[in-house]
Amino acid sequence: MKITPTCLSCILAVRALEIERISSDSAEAIAVFRDVLNTVGLYAGPHIELALSATMSFRRMKTGIGHPYTREHKERMYRVSAEAAKGVRDLIESAETPGDALKIALVASALATRLEPGPHVLVTPVDPPTSVEVIGARLGRDDSNEVLKRVRTGMTVFFVTGSIGELPFDELLLEILGDEYSVRTIVFVRGSEFQDFVTIDDVEYTRLEKVADQIVNMGSDVATIIREEVAQFYERLKEADLVIVKGLMQTLYVYNNPLSVDTLALFYTPCKVAEKVQL
Repeated sequence: MKITPTCLSCILAVRALEIERISSDSAEAIAVFRDVLNTVGLYAGPHIELALSATMSFRRMKTGIGHPYTREHKERMYRVSAEAAKGVRDLIESAETPGDALKIALVASALATRLEPGPHVLVTPVDPPTSVEVIGARLGRDDSNEVLKRVRTGMTVFFVTGSIGELPFDELLLEILGDEYSVRTIVFVRGSEFQDFVTIDDVEYTRLEKVADQIVNMGSDVATIIREEVAQFYERLKEADLVIVKGLMQTLYVYNNPLSVDTLALFYTPCKVAEKVQL
């Protein structure tokens, strides 16, 4: 599945919201959006990845007007989600078995991807998932039992982060993998800003250093693990027994470009395009 007209309109809607966040000057905003529109036009077609179009359009916007997600904004998002994640932690701690705890963490981490920037936020306010939502979640596809079969002591998991708002729920998942299953977790973060995704500079105010065995700076501002941009990820891929990616955009990329190891995608489906994905 490659980029669709719906995907293009989604990218443009997100960029428009971001430009509006930065600039109150309508003439400036229109000029920057025109540049973004031209960039998206260059990266549109049946063989173009959604992640590439999103990356290039965000880079163009940053060049023209700056970055819409300040450090203060991202820290606030993290704190709000961390508070909500306390309820999920209570669920995890009351689980009867490590397997039940892992299932809860997987669902919470998947639900949290709805916090990623997207036009769906215009339809209804988006908050971090609550413990009630996690318990009552209706899953389009649930591979948690398959994950339980494959998780084993000493295995290595590569975890590719998404939005900073998701991270407190991801940290719960990483904590369970390490503490209950003795899994080695290697977490990949971006070197500079793409949307509100986790960067190396964000690590200091999070729990990542406590719950991950290693944190790797991908050294780029890409939407996901685009092969031409993050060669080091693929050079190290032979170390991994399982790769976990977060969110729709990253899911679509690994759907189109399957990895050589088992891959688990945790994502919320805000549109009909996403419903077609079957990893």
